[in-house]
Amino acid sequence: MNHNTQKYQLNFVIFSPPFQANVGGVIALYNFASIIDEAGFLCKVFDINGLKLPNSIFEKYATEADVNENTVVIYPEVIFGNPLNAKYVVRWILCDLGIHCPSDIYTTWGRDDFVYHYSTYNPQNNVKNYNIICPLYTSPALKNYGKSRDGYCHIIRKGHKFHKPLEYIHPSDSLFLDDNLSPEILIEIFNRKEYLISYDPYSYVCVMAALCGCIPIIIPMKGARKEEWLKSLSTSVILEEFGEDELKGIAYGFEEVEYARNTLDKVRYQQEIHIKYGKESVYRFINDIISIICDESDIFPKNDRVLKVRDIFPVSESEISLETIPDYLKSLFVNIIPKIVDNPQEVDYLKFLFKHQSYLQEIGEADNYCQCLQKSIDYLHTSILNNYDSQLWHEIINNFVQSTNFITAYFNETNLKNIYVKRAEILEIFLKINSHKVDYKFADRPINRKKIRLGILASHFTPSAETFAYLPVYEYISRDFEVILYSLNKTGHPLEQYCQLSANSFKLLPQRLLEQVNTIRDDDLDILFIATNVTAGNHQICLLAIQRLARIQVTSGGSVVTTGMRNIDYYISGTLTDPSPAAQDQYQEKLVKLEGTAHCFSYGTEEGKLTTPVERDSLGIPEDAVVFISGANYFKTVPELIEVWAKIISKVANSVLVLLPFGPNWSNNYPKAEFINHLNSIFYKYGLGTERLIVLDPQPVPDREDMKEYYKIADVYLDSYPFAGTTSLVEPLQVNLPVIARRGSSFRSAMGAAMVQVLDIPDLVADSEESYIKLAIALGNDPKLRQEKSYQIREKMQGNPSFLDSRSYSAKIGSLFQELLSKYLADTLSQNLQLGDINLIIFPDWLQPEESLGLALEQVIKTLVDHVNNEKITLIINTSNTATEDAEIFLSSIAMNLLLEEDLDINQGLEISLLENLSNIEWQALLPRIHARLILEYEDQEALAKVPVKNLGCYELDNWINQFSTVD
Repeated sequence: MNHNTQKYQLNFVIFSPPFQANVGGVIALYNFASIIDEAGFLCKVFDINGLKLPNSIFEKYATEADVNENTVVIYPEVIFGNPLNAKYVVRWILCDLGIHCPSDIYTTWGRDDFVYHYSTYNPQNNVKNYNIICPLYTSPALKNYGKSRDGYCHIIRKGHKFHKPLEYIHPSDSLFLDDNLSPEILIEIFNRKEYLISYDPYSYVCVMAALCGCIPIIIPMKGARKEEWLKSLSTSVILEEFGEDELKGIAYGFEEVEYARNTLDKVRYQQEIHIKYGKESVYRFINDIISIICDESDIFPKNDRVLKVRDIFPVSESEISLETIPDYLKSLFVNIIPKIVDNPQEVDYLKFLFKHQSYLQEIGEADNYCQCLQKSIDYLHTSILNNYDSQLWHEIINNFVQSTNFITAYFNETNLKNIYVKRAEILEIFLKINSHKVDYKFADRPINRKKIRLGILASHFTPSAETFAYLPVYEYISRDFEVILYSLNKTGHPLEQYCQLSANSFKLLPQRLLEQVNTIRDDDLDILFIATNVTAGNHQICLLAIQRLARIQVTSGGSVVTTGMRNIDYYISGTLTDPSPAAQDQYQEKLVKLEGTAHCFSYGTEEGKLTTPVERDSLGIPEDAVVFISGANYFKTVPELIEVWAKIISKVANSVLVLLPFGPNWSNNYPKAEFINHLNSIFYKYGLGTERLIVLDPQPVPDREDMKEYYKIADVYLDSYPFAGTTSLVEPLQVNLPVIARRGSSFRSAMGAAMVQVLDIPDLVADSEESYIKLAIALGNDPKLRQEKSYQIREKMQGNPSFLDSRSYSAKIGSLFQELLSKYLADTLSQNLQLGDINLIIFPDWLQPEESLGLALEQVIKTLVDHVNNEKITLIINTSNTATEDAEIFLSSIAMNLLLEEDLDINQGLEISLLENLSNIEWQALLPRIHARLILEYEDQEALAKVPVKNLGCYELDNWINQFSTVD
């Protein structure tokens, strides 16, 4: 097919991943481009990673400059948005949505984008209902070389998507064919094996096997007859057009093996007619586009049923507006990264950081994720520092801040400090290049401030795990504190109002980050407590917390790992919550451990409410069943944990596992059906039917009292691991349900066990997977043991355990904050006063005549300069009843006299510091670092009366010299 391309000035760009010979979708994209090119139209492939790899199909590559107002860009279904900002867009759906991309990805497409299919890959969707483009490329090397053959091989590929649960039925000695095998290796295998079992009903590998003489056996999909399966393939349309009624050489189920064997010789013919039809489908597509764009064509009759996104998918104008598409999805990997990164490995690092993270499905995936995250953050961090002034790298930083989420890093026991320190440094750079002042120098603390000014920073103060966990920080704190709540939201909710009553004031922060920073800094806080998790996403509280907003900044368990932020000074944990002696190694902050658990919860003025009891029979659970239950969130239920739970259920007769994983604290959008199917597949692996697993998603979302009703029907609660529960453990314990927790070595893996340990019921805490399983099985099989543990829990809970004792917790936190502020003030004064190993203080009466005052000071200074350890001594001179400038002039004259008359340079060794007025809290912080007060003949009695010096040693100068003449 040749046509005058100048007539229409039409050209095509096909958006594709880099060429890979073992990926069918990529081969189809390159073959598509080749046929358009052969038809006489300008066509190029835009390699998404810019690699432009050599290959045998098509090697004409595009750049952004090739896209103009006459360009038609063809995107495979896995592409979000319109990265090349093309005027004319075609969506070519190679696989049904939800297989290689989110099922709702169409919401990021234009509603008037054209849609074509290769096949539907969905037995419920007849391919005849769609526009088809089905070019086929077949390697000449695919043939039967006449070698002897026996045995089985098998592929899984997309099998998990079509068989839920996936049941393995291949022989134990069958050869598994990994997805990464090259075509050459597959051809060799298919010439030696007799059968290929395919769990993927739509893999072209089956045709490859048949062409090589190996009989492919497709495992039928549940509920999908052969006719329905075939109608989801473009092959069905092709066969019908060429008068064929059966697909040759392929068995749909084991009962068709002989049919497949007897028709293997017809496979090549059917492939040839597919190749012919595939080319014609491309020609029809070109004609469609010319007809639509140019409104004239003499190639083929016009196609009146070219479908658009809005014709197929349930979209609205609002769902597909460009505002809903993150910028990085539209242009980052097309317009920015190719200009500054040309190494495929480095591109992969960036892709890893920005890709959407789904739930973990494979054993070891959590650890692998952390390893990849470490390499990726290392690369990004180094690249940014090496290209600090690059505007393109600034664009990547902006996208990093807007788009990345580190939740998936939680679900292991890896030390994440290095990752989070580098994340924090990248966030700092982001703020600095956007003109934010990250660091800030606070003025001296006002002398007349009697109370410690404490700020609590949170995104909101409405019911949530974080609000419940942080209310005890200030709910009953001492009146020595002035408490200010800072929030991004104000709702008027009763809990929010209760939080306000527990504080001195509530401030709704402005919208802009800079104004928020200024609002908090203007309040001159002594301490700021960060009461929102800043280790998952890069939200507004995170960008606030990374800046210096108070003299001391503190956080605790809401951020379940170190923040990595240098302006957060302390992390509050507990001796049970961070049990490792080397726990400090996991924190950028200074680790402070409370005795016991770090956690305490308060629910404000929460009152009981009437609830509807949950009955077992309403959930399909037999009355005599042993019910294990967990409220662990979807994200926490990693494959290793589900395997452990499946092992427990398999060992306890008549048992079921009930899960409530879709709570709103973590997300409001879960892939629920896919997740449940995944759980069922693991249970099936252990010979457990779906009736042994009940996943609940009650609506409306149950509150705490509703959750207790679910726990009342259960026998044992299973805590999660390696990311343990805390808030989720309170309700089961409140209904006296035995809770099994596993103790780990990091905060996030030990926090659940720490709460159970507080109850002093140690045999409910496991220290390994084996002991966790053993304990659960024992409780499941022994009703008397369950009753005993339930009674013990009831007794302990009636005693108001520390994790519910808000008054005691507020007192502990108040004492801790006083210590932290005292240390801050002492350190600040030590630095300002240049304290040494020996610190002495004098209180001269500056109102005395200059001659007598001068002689007294001169004698003290001369004696200390002559001291054997003068280089270790700091002399602090109180100047509270004179101007500092006057004192400095007076001391200068003394220094001059000593130099001229005694040849004594007071600047050699001895340090002299002037001390102005201090507040009582500053004196309390400073005095423990002063070794003695030297008594003068004339002293400032008024100053001495105000200073709490009664516990400070007082000496006449000669007495001190005699007693401490050899101080080291």
